[in-house]
This record gives sequence, C-alpha cells and structure tokens, in this order.
Amino acid sequence: MSSPGVETDISVSEAADLLHKLRTESAKVQVLFHGRAGLAAQVTGFVQPGPLGLVVIKPSEDVEDPFFVFNPNAATSFKYADNFALPPSTTPGRSRLLSSLIFIYPDQSQVTIFEIDPKNN
Repeated sequence: MSSPGVETDISVSEAADLLHKLRTESAKVQVLFHGRAGLAAQVTGFVQPGPLGLVVIKPSEDVEDPFFVFNPNAATSFKYADNFALPPSTTPGRSRLLSSLIFIYPDQSQVTIFEIDPKNN
C-alpha cells in the first residue's frame, strides 16, 4: 500500500490489471500526457481498447469526440497511487480523484490516468 503523497512502483502485470479494471468498470478517467519540451495534453473520458494493443481514451463513441491514444506496452516503468496518496482538490466543484496509474516511457514522457470519483461528476 502506498504512503500519503507517494506513488508506488508496480509491475507491468499490475499496471495491465489496473488498466483492465478501469476499462471493464467503465470508470470515468482523466488522462494527462507530459512529454519532452513541455508538451502536454489532457482528455477526460473512458478507457477503450484500440487496435494492435493500443489504448484509447475518449468521452463517447462519437467519431467527432476528442481522443487520446497510447501504447501501454512501450512503457518501461509504472507507478500507482490511491486516493490517500493524491492531494485533495481545493477547487470547489472539482472532481475528486480515486487513483492514478502512471506509464513512464524511455524518453521520460509520462501518461497518467486519474480515476474520477463517480459521486463527484
């Protein structure tokens, strides 16, 4: 179990299990990408399987919706934090986060998936 404010290293199989859980439970998530040179992107939606082992996150099946696609198999390390390790939101009306699952790539870019509390959205 993680300590307050600390993400825990997890194995590739644990990361795959957590990603599968988010998909099968149709959990609402926010995905955040941090790349080199300050590149960042964010989408809120649901985890969906994509072609060739890719993962898609988008709000619905509507073809015009924004989307985020990533390859979890290309990540080289993984981290997890539950709601006790995540800082509480101080913004009124902001969704409470239940967990974060982080995929870290060889170039140190990161894809973080935050599970959003369904009671707050």
